Amino acid sequence: MFDLPDNEFLIQKLDFGYGFSIVEIAYEHICLLPQLDSVMGLDLYLHFGVFFDLLKLITANFYLFNGLKDDISGHEQVVSTEARAMYNVGLAGLTFWSPNVNIFQDPRWGRGQETPGEDPLLSSKYASGYVRGLQQSDDGSPDRLKVAACCKHYTAYDLDNWKGVDCFHFNAVVTNQDMDDTFQPPFKSCVIDGNVASVMCSYNQFYLIYKYHLQYLVSDCDSVDVFYNSQHYTKTPEEAVAKAILAGLDLNCGSFLGQHTEAAVKGGLVDESAVDKAVSNNFATLMRLGFFDGNPSKAIYGKLGPKDV
Repeated sequence: MFDLPDNEFLIQKLDFGYGFSIVEIAYEHICLLPQLDSVMGLDLYLHFGVFFDLLKLITANFYLFNGLKDDISGHEQVVSTEARAMYNVGLAGLTFWSPNVNIFQDPRWGRGQETPGEDPLLSSKYASGYVRGLQQSDDGSPDRLKVAACCKHYTAYDLDNWKGVDCFHFNAVVTNQDMDDTFQPPFKSCVIDGNVASVMCSYNQFYLIYKYHLQYLVSDCDSVDVFYNSQHYTKTPEEAVAKAILAGLDLNCGSFLGQHTEAAVKGGLVDESAVDKAVSNNFATLMRLGFFDGNPSKAIYGKLGPKDV
């Protein structure tokens, strides 16, 4: 698999990893699900399935009322089983951009209902349990994924649009102590304790990522476009592309890298080997999900269907 990118044309690689045509071509299992929808067993998208409502009450029940000893992973195994069943009939994907583990400090943030709350310890426990429940394969293999989770949005992110300030232009400046004590613990728990497949970046200009444990790193939608066109972080789109790829970006939600990466490579701003690495990471996720294991109906989840929802 890791030899494959060397045998493909550059434009094909870009379609696979850096163009949103990725959804139509080879990564069609990607589900653009917000965390709340995943907790709801895909109910908002598919209009059936187990309905798990009110996230903060769920986390309180699993953790606060039980001295942080309970584990939400069993709850999420219901979601992952239904996801596999729905995938088999063409109604869902296998990569969830979920959970949202941002610290919810400002009640004016409209997406706070997606998060477990404002407590870093509670959010960390929730994050690792949620990821394990979604990802753990029923055959016990540590190398396989039942579905691939994604912890988002990295990091110190709880602003959409307030009195003329929006998330596309605002860059949070956070002290090292606040970062370590408050905003980072859920992501650290996701990666180190949950072994999450992916982390999604936000629109903030933070560089730190626990990359050494990740399968792939994904951008928030249009975020590379944002830090060129809205934040003016670079002078040219090709420079923006190069900085994103060299920082470790493997998958682009949006079309910006698909439009400008070829020029960045030909202009010498980024080596094609960096693109190869990103494509390899994406293919590795496909492999862990079982995309190259032969006849899907004979695989471990091949018999799941509507009766299992």
